[in-house]
Amino acid sequence: MTAPGPPGPPGPVWPTAGLESAAPSDLVVEEHDAVEEFEDEPLDGLAMPGGSRHHLAELARLELAELLRGTQVRYLLARDADRRPVGLLPCYRTSEPLPAAIAPEPVGGAAAEQAHLLGSPGAVANYLAVAPGLDPAGRRAPGRLLVEHALRAARTEPAAVTLMPYLTDAQRELVPAELRRGALLRQEPVARLDIDWPDFDAYVSSLAGSRRAGVRKERRRFLASGIAVSEEAVLDVCEEIAPLVHQVEQRYGRSTTADQIEFYLTGLGLAMADSGFALVARRGAELLGVCVIWEREGDWVIRCWGCDYALTDRESLYYNLVFYEPIARAIERGIPRIQLGPHSIVTKRTRGCAVEELHTLLLAPSGPTAPNSQALPTF
Repeated sequence: MTAPGPPGPPGPVWPTAGLESAAPSDLVVEEHDAVEEFEDEPLDGLAMPGGSRHHLAELARLELAELLRGTQVRYLLARDADRRPVGLLPCYRTSEPLPAAIAPEPVGGAAAEQAHLLGSPGAVANYLAVAPGLDPAGRRAPGRLLVEHALRAARTEPAAVTLMPYLTDAQRELVPAELRRGALLRQEPVARLDIDWPDFDAYVSSLAGSRRAGVRKERRRFLASGIAVSEEAVLDVCEEIAPLVHQVEQRYGRSTTADQIEFYLTGLGLAMADSGFALVARRGAELLGVCVIWEREGDWVIRCWGCDYALTDRESLYYNLVFYEPIARAIERGIPRIQLGPHSIVTKRTRGCAVEELHTLLLAPSGPTAPNSQALPTF
């Protein structure tokens, strides 16, 4: 790979004057090619999940991974009349097969040749962000402008679909209403656990009566098993723990390779820096399992977990590494919330989690002929 050169000037700037949309005419959109171009930008004024530092670190990690897959990456930045950033939308153009969770049904029996993914390359999060201090109408204006410009570029390719994956309720409201209408493709439930107990016993007592005995048994057996759990820097152990995460991926039928897992963990470790760690479970010299946690604006986000199925049997390692150990440690440190993500939602509900839906919108099923794309204003 060739080392990247210094960032160039921002790409084209498109004023909104003359559009039929409701976006104010004093907003402009710039196009950028790399996250590093935002190093000197005051992006703290945008409502970025986890704060701007973590948000941009995650975008940089995704950018590298996507560029290696052949994806074209760009960023649309909206500014107000005073040149302040008021909105950011990452855009990904790929010819790779889409993840099954967001892939639309083939049109006319053939899958789209290209996909434009707005806000997310298919990871279970969307990185559309706008300034939170604006009133509701003010927040919608940069969102509208960014989405319209992204769609205008995407609809020049008849064989492409355009998706906005994994929007929160608040992000979905930033998409123009006429584009949202009839565009919902799928919903993905994600789990979170609000930590408001003084100790672990109080957490267990808050669960349904039918669940408490099982949780106490799982925890008691684990604590008596001789397994030691330590917090370690992800970069220090990524090579060691990658095969364990790979075992879990294989168990659930995913085609990710061990090398890809190690690359993912290395990128994750670099992005987290000192704001994350791996909970590593060992019995003597045997490595049994791992859970990777990223602390973002006070919350803990569970990023992945892994185990050696041949060495674990009755220790309920999943429940202890992904639930009980993080919960006990979060209570001790005053962490307000643990984000546990998608999958195994029933299991997460029975262990106290609340669930919200993320929304994937199919904005343009077939490029310029798509019904929703006709709602775009023209110059």
